[in-house]
Parts: sequence; structure tokens; C-alpha cells
Amino acid sequence: MKKKKEIIIAISAILFTLTLFIRMPQALQLVLILVAYVLVGKDTVLLAVKNIERGDFLDENFLMTVATLGAILIGEYPEAVAVMLLYEIGELFQGYAINKSRKSIADMMDIKPEYANVIRDNKSEKVDPDEVQINEIIEIKPGERVPLDAIIIKGESTLDTSALTGESLPVEVREGATILSGCININALIIAKVNKKEALEEGNKILKQFNLDKYANKYPQQLSGGMRQRVALIRTYMFKRKIFLLDEAFSALDAITKKELHKWYLNLKKEFNLTTLLITHDIEEAVFLSDRIYILGNKPGEIIGEIKIEIKPDEDIDFQRLIYKKQILNAHELYKMYDDLY
Repeated sequence: MKKKKEIIIAISAILFTLTLFIRMPQALQLVLILVAYVLVGKDTVLLAVKNIERGDFLDENFLMTVATLGAILIGEYPEAVAVMLLYEIGELFQGYAINKSRKSIADMMDIKPEYANVIRDNKSEKVDPDEVQINEIIEIKPGERVPLDAIIIKGESTLDTSALTGESLPVEVREGATILSGCININALIIAKVNKKEALEEGNKILKQFNLDKYANKYPQQLSGGMRQRVALIRTYMFKRKIFLLDEAFSALDAITKKELHKWYLNLKKEFNLTTLLITHDIEEAVFLSDRIYILGNKPGEIIGEIKIEIKPDEDIDFQRLIYKKQILNAHELYKMYDDLY
């Protein structure tokens, strides 16, 4: 149905464009304009008529019909088609947005755990996650989804967090780490305590540390791309890993947002003493964020160069970074020449 609507809009747009930019007899121009209007607007007009019959006529279909037919009656044919065409295009994009939202909701429903294994009277009971009380102990077996936000009190394992963060690499968790509902436990049994109050307190504390506490009650779709990336980094931090692995973490951001996020993360790295393994194709990003750079060749795992970044604050910082960029490019060019020869 949507494909058919797209085709009709495209045909109407072509006919309308022809009448604007190609010289033709006035009668032919009028016919093409009216055909374009009928094609793109007939559903809206018919719906307006049906609504009028039901006594419900004060809607957008009625208003669009009145506006466009009024334009036709006073001889403003191109304006009538243009208004109806723009309206239908808007409706089409609105449909795309609604379908995307429905898909997002469906995806969220897919990651919602169906049950939780609660330890009661030294026995494991399978119950609905909504029935689990605060401070109860749950166990998450290998292959199961984490049913509720909780804190690990026993065991170590690896979690698949891709449904929440989009990161394909698994995350190692151990005693004391906060685990989030929707993650998948991969390889070992873990015992966790459901303490929503404690989890909320820790979450709010971390948000404040990362200067994001004012966004605590925002939905993901209300956040900008840069803000979502900050949240993704916080989620990684909450797993209390010793090393952060950032694989092209800033590549999807625009230049201004990327620059702001670089400064933000650099400050956090210093404040929390975070060890980070950064994978990037952006030389400027590598020089700005790194203490040491390893340059990889075309062959997997082959290190062709190592550069230690030592920026002296009392000298021209931009010039120093430019020198390091040239070193990286020179190392890559030398490797390429060597590779071509042998």
C-alpha cells in the first residue's frame, strides 16, 4: 500500500514539474495539472467527504480539501497541486516515522525478559520479573537475559550488551558490578541482588559525575547523537571494567559534536583515570585522545609503527599535534612503499 502511494506521489510530482518547466499548450497544461491533483489528492478528498457524512469534518483532510479546491475555483491550479503534494509527502514521512517508532517498541519488547530465577527458601523459582521484590536474590544462568537491573554479589561472567548499547563485543562483569535488564549472560552463572533503590542511587551519582544529571528523565529519542554517545560510554563505565574499548566510538558524529565529545571524554579519562583502547581511522582523533599510538598495516595484527604522544603544554600544542600527524602519515607511507616492493 505504501509502495503504491509512493508511486502515485512520484507520478504526480513528475506531471506537476513538467507543467512548470516545459512550454506546452495551455489546455494540455491544465489537463496535466488536474490529473496530478486527482492522483495525489483523491484519497484525501474522498476521506473528507466520508467524514462530512459522519458529521466529523473539522480535520486536516477537510481543511486540505477546502484549501485546494478553493485554489482551483479561483484559477490557482499550480498552487492547489503544490499544497496537496506537499501534504501527501508530509503524510508519507509521518508514516515512516510511526513505523520506525513501532519497530523500536517491538525491538524493546523483544529484549524484555519473560521470567526471573529468584532464590527463595534456598530454591530457585521461575517468576514474572514484575513479581520480584527489592533486595531479593536472583540467579542468571548462561544463555539467559538479565531480568532486572541488579548488582552482582557472586560470580564472574561475560555479558552480551548489544541489544542495549549496539556494541558487538561482550562485556566482562564481576562482583560489585551493576548489570542492566536486557543483557544476555554468556558463559557462567551469576548471582545478583535486586536493589532498585541502590541501582538508582548509583545511576544518579554516575550521571552527576558525568555532568548528565539534568537529562536523567529524558527518553533516548529526546537526546542528540552526541548525548546518546555519552550515555553509551556511561553504560560501559557502570560495568566497572578496567579497560574501555572504543571501536570507532565517535565516527558517526558530526565534526562539531565530535570535537566537543573528544574534550569531554579526555577530561573524564583524566578525572577517573580510565585506561582506554581506542580504535580509529581518524588520525586527528588518535593524536588528540591518545598517549601512545600503534599503527596497523593491511595485514591483520601487524604493527608497523609506534608513536608516544607527549604534548608539552608550554609550547604550541597545535604545532606539536601536526608533527605527530606527519609521523603517522610517514610511517604509513614507508610501510606502503615496502609492501609494494615485496
